[in-house]
Amino acid sequence: MAWSQIMSRLPEVPSPKHMESLTHSIESQTKIIESLHEKIDEANSWQAKWKSYLMSSVVGFVFSMVLSLMAG
Repeated sequence: MAWSQIMSRLPEVPSPKHMESLTHSIESQTKIIESLHEKIDEANSWQAKWKSYLMSSVVGFVFSMVLSLMAG
C-alpha cells in the first residue's frame, strides 16, 4: 500500500489505542526487516558460498583438462 493510501485511511486525530496499534505494527515490521537483513548478510558471506566456489573450481579444472586433452 502506498503512503498516500495509508494517510488517507488514518483519522485526523488518532486515538491512543490506534497509535498503540500502529506502533506495535511498526515494531513488528522493523523486526522482520532486521531479520531479513541478517539472512541476506549470511547468504552473501563466503561461508555460505564456499561450496559454490569449490564446485566452480572443480568444473573449471575438469573442463580445462578435457579441452587440453582434445587439443593435445
